[in-house]
Amino acid sequence: MNILIVDDDEGFRDLLNEALGNDPLLALTLASSPHEAWWLLSDPANRFDLAIIDIKMREATGLALLKRIRECQRQRHLPVIMCSGTNDRETILHTGQLGANYYLIKPFKMETLLNKVHELGLRRRAPLIHQNGSTSPVTAA
Repeated sequence: MNILIVDDDEGFRDLLNEALGNDPLLALTLASSPHEAWWLLSDPANRFDLAIIDIKMREATGLALLKRIRECQRQRHLPVIMCSGTNDRETILHTGQLGANYYLIKPFKMETLLNKVHELGLRRRAPLIHQNGSTSPVTAA
């Protein structure tokens, strides 16, 4: 499963790389900004099965990237896990409205992330689309 990790915090990217990189079923690509992530997502040579995106970044927000992903015909079904230190209800709801599949509040247990990565990866292979065309609502941990 190919995963795109987007965070401007090098230490956090390294932490995720270390935690997820030991899983032989996962191939990771790291991006330090939403701009770099969009460049990677726009390249037809790249195919990602999941994106893990931080909300607060210097260049642009992860929410802007999420919105762009959901507006893109080629990428709109890409499962997305949003991460943030913000745990207010409004941010979580807004993230869900934009189409995030899951919201993780920092700090979180890597085991929780790994479980959600595998769950969303399996769903990607057999997507569950509701009759009205919507996807499952965002859940927070």
